[in-house]
Amino acid sequence: MLHQTRESLIATLGAQSDAFIMLLEQPQAELPPRASTDYLLVEITLFPGRSDDCKRAAYEALRTLFHDIGLRPEEISLVYIESRSENWFQG
Repeated sequence: MLHQTRESLIATLGAQSDAFIMLLEQPQAELPPRASTDYLLVEITLFPGRSDDCKRAAYEALRTLFHDIGLRPEEISLVYIESRSENWFQG
């Protein structure tokens, strides 16, 4: 699933092929109210500049991917966190 997620982000958002993907599992008590154990929150941190249409296309691609593995659309939330390049440091 992570490989397909990365490929979707490359195709729809123009993400780098070495895009970093992290999978975290949260206890049920930390999930939103009424969320089932299948709830999936996708947070994508990226530089600003992509259009709303581009971000919508990425959401639709991921929603289709996750639906194909058995998740219902109402169990999927996606949040874009846009951070300018001067806020990123490495090394």
